[in-house]
Amino acid sequence: MKTTNFIYFVLIIFMLISCSSPLDSIDNSLSIEPSNSKLKIANSSNETIFLYVVEQEVAASINWTPHFGDPKVLKNSSTTINYSEIYNGSNEPVNSGDKVIIYYWDSTNKSDPKIFNKVIEL
Repeated sequence: MKTTNFIYFVLIIFMLISCSSPLDSIDNSLSIEPSNSKLKIANSSNETIFLYVVEQEVAASINWTPHFGDPKVLKNSSTTINYSEIYNGSNEPVNSGDKVIIYYWDSTNKSDPKIFNKVIEL
């Protein structure tokens, strides 16, 4: 009887561990390093991560939705985004000292992706 209870216990633990959401895994999988003219974004997850990068003050005044095109960071890879590519409401690039929001998500649930974000001061 004790062996049977132990087996059930092990099976329950295994099921709980295996049922963890893959979306939870990308929350801490993105590392961001600002430099003089670009952001280096590294993805340590096993999922491709999609990005939207915007200057913090402009973020409240725009309406956007997640999409599954570029920019993206392939699994276990990195990419760079030039400051001139970051939307800030003008044709000027963002500057050192500006704050940007990096929104990111993966494609495990395309109809309702869980969106994470990080704020970085350049």
